Amino acid sequence: MNILEEKIRKAKSESRLACIPFITAGFPNRERFWEIIAELDEAGADIIEIGVPFSDPVADGPVVENASRRALEIGVNLKEIMDGLKARKGQFKAGIVLMGYINPFMQYGFENLAKDAVQGGVHGFIIPDLPYEEYHCTSHAASGDEYNGESPKESNGALHGERHKESYGKLHGESQTEFPEKSKGFVEILEKEGLVLVPLIGLNT
Repeated sequence: MNILEEKIRKAKSESRLACIPFITAGFPNRERFWEIIAELDEAGADIIEIGVPFSDPVADGPVVENASRRALEIGVNLKEIMDGLKARKGQFKAGIVLMGYINPFMQYGFENLAKDAVQGGVHGFIIPDLPYEEYHCTSHAASGDEYNGESPKESNGALHGERHKESYGKLHGESQTEFPEKSKGFVEILEKEGLVLVPLIGLNT
């Protein structure tokens, strides 16, 4: 069982919501960012979402957008994030998830991304601007036997209108859709585009 599932199941067994904080990589500065990650982990975060800075974060509000802009101004990028995670692999008890947009991941290369994610202790990805129909572009990269069962899980796809309602309903046993069945480990639903009101991460059971 992936650590993300373990953490969410554990929280549920304790009759509580999982604690899943988010912070943009490199914010407010490089040194303090890694200190905050360690502090969140020590404070008992179940899963930590690390935002990959991007110039056009369409699913985020002004606060995260500003943090992303500031991180980009000092040169923070995906390779630096991966290198930092590799250097700290095994130090965190929390599950680690990278939340980012498809462009930086495509430039990095999906095969390299999957390989470095395993080496850096990344347990999953959230890619909000990757259409559900293009899921196969990324899913195959992390499915190889070379990862010995450690391949990171991912939640992807921007859902709107009826597709959003159907997926939300599936999590509550109200309707059927392919989306939760294709996502591995967890599903995150964005309640309103441009503003993450309640990131809902649920098990795909």
